[in-house]
Amino acid sequence: MSTAKAQKRLKLAFDRLEAAARGLKERGHGEAAAAAALEKVRAELDQTRKDYAELEGKAAGASDRIDAAVNRLKTVLDT
Repeated sequence: MSTAKAQKRLKLAFDRLEAAARGLKERGHGEAAAAAALEKVRAELDQTRKDYAELEGKAAGASDRIDAAVNRLKTVLDT
């Protein structure tokens, strides 16, 4: 999963949270329904954060490998 995709999923999770809160307020649902909806969105948000953190680690590793490859190429070209 790309960083852009993770960011998009995170934004969508926030959007769903806001929509759920607005919808519950407008419909006058009780606290139990609001808590259940909020818990679902929290779970989705937690998963999205985990996915994003995993992608950050993979991106950092890929960046390190690319930097090492570039440095090796510079060394070869300079000799």
